[in-house]
This record gives sequence, structure tokens and C-alpha cells, in this order.
Amino acid sequence: MARSRKRIPTIEPSLSDLSDWLGGVHDQICRQVIVHEKEHGSGKRTVVTIDHRLSCDLGGNAGWHVRTRQTFLPNAHFSSEVRTKVKNAAQMRGRAIYCDDLLDPELVAAVAYHVDEDSRMPVFLTELGFRTDIAGNAVIRSKTLSGALVLKHYVHAISDRIGRGDSVHIELAPGSEEFDLACQLGFKPAPKIKGYRPGGMHLRQSLSG
Repeated sequence: MARSRKRIPTIEPSLSDLSDWLGGVHDQICRQVIVHEKEHGSGKRTVVTIDHRLSCDLGGNAGWHVRTRQTFLPNAHFSSEVRTKVKNAAQMRGRAIYCDDLLDPELVAAVAYHVDEDSRMPVFLTELGFRTDIAGNAVIRSKTLSGALVLKHYVHAISDRIGRGDSVHIELAPGSEEFDLACQLGFKPAPKIKGYRPGGMHLRQSLSG
């Protein structure tokens, strides 16, 4: 009997449309990603700042406010793990981005990311902060997925701006809710990166295919 393969969730049609739209405004997003070098110890550290209101003419989407200014994540909307990782990333290295929905202003997603000192390493998402109050609520589920997809495109822009290519990587446990939601954003299984400590199944997504 043939062995069954684990199903990898495919991206939803509405998210696919949004992803195509975001790809079309990639240059606009890149211009809003401000990158500069800051003295840190004996060397320098890449500092990224974003404060962008991205309006959208795609049906059902007014737009988003994307920013790097540290923002409170409500206990009722985000898990303790997400709150801790995003807060630490923001405080320790300024590696967190937050997204508000402009249609009904509220925080819908947050991410933490890592830029390795080795310029050969790609940019990694270390936390995809989805809302936890999505069970039985299609509206919130759509908002948090859309917000996370928007943030992922800003991380693509960061990677592009600092010369790491347009790919974004993440490692998640197969079968977890975060894994399934990440696949909805377009992440697909990929070979592990040498020199990066494994933390689950390696996933990768590139704007260039």
C-alpha cells in the first residue's frame, strides 16, 4: 500500500488575489522600509523602521497601518508565546512589525524576524503572530490572515533592501495551527539552511517564484 503524504494546505483564493496585489505594490512597500546602520558594540547593527498606511482598492480591503513602533498585543487576541516573542524581538533588536486593519482599526497581526550577522543567511521569521480569537469567526480569521500576509510582504521588502534576496524563511511544526496558517500565506516546504538550528519543518516563500 502506498504511503499517504501529509497534505500541505494551499493558499485561499481571496488571499491569492491579495498576494498578487501586494506583489504589484512591492516597490511602494520597499520605499517605506527605512534601513540604516547603528553603532552597536564593536560593530554595526541594521536598524529598520516602518510607519506606513497602505491603502488598498481590492474588494473587501480598505488597507493597513504597518509600523515598527512597539505596540501592545492584547491578551485576548494573541497567545502568550506570540506576545513574549514579539515583545522580546522589539525590545532587544527592534525586529518586530505590527499591522492594524484600517477598515476597523485594531491590531490584526504581528511578526518577529531575524537578520543574521552572516550576510549569506536569508531573513527568517521567528514568529508569525496570528490572532487567537478566530475560531468560529470568519471575519477575524480573514483579517488576521490578510494582516500577516501584508507583514510578510514587508519582510520580503526588508530582505530585498538589505541585499538578502526576496525570500523569507520560517520553521514550524507540521500539523500545528501556525503551520497550516503559514501555508495559507504561500509558504512551502524547502531544504533546511546549513548553519541554522532546526526548529521544525523548513518553509520558504519567494516573490520571484
